[in-house]
Amino acid sequence: MDSGFKGTGYEVAMVYKGNGTFVSYNHLMAEECNNHFEVGQTYVLEEKKMSVEKSITWQQKKSLFLWHTKMSNALNDAGHDMRAVFNKMRPGTSVPCTKERLKLCVWDEFMVVMYGIKSITKLTTKQTQELYETCNNFYATRFGVGIPWPDRWSQMYEQEQKALEEKQKTGEA
Repeated sequence: MDSGFKGTGYEVAMVYKGNGTFVSYNHLMAEECNNHFEVGQTYVLEEKKMSVEKSITWQQKKSLFLWHTKMSNALNDAGHDMRAVFNKMRPGTSVPCTKERLKLCVWDEFMVVMYGIKSITKLTTKQTQELYETCNNFYATRFGVGIPWPDRWSQMYEQEQKALEEKQKTGEA
């Protein structure tokens, strides 16, 4: 019996076997589920749309680490240390901001709270963007420090600005 799910993006979540029990088929492919249906029997199916979101990209990971570096430098330059960050989240001690500490103590905390995920490799591209916006908003509202998401265009601009500053220092401009 054809379940009608082939190529639709849906998976069979539960099948009612008619004797008062439900059997989960989440771990089975639709073709395998077809083998469990009997012709002439009535089944109640719960449909669930399968996720097609892509995992975090290599470029997003690279931008994430660059953003943490810039954020830690900006927080330090503004006179905030990890204790100040901790005090907004939980009591702590005076520790300089580093990209590793910001990722571990802020980004990872929000990642677990928002998505129940403990590794950036499990994030989707959409979740990565939402998480950035949440963390950047946290820093901006609590410390007055916000950093735009690094992309290739902003990185090229920064490199051009640094080169121009170097030329001005050496008198070449």
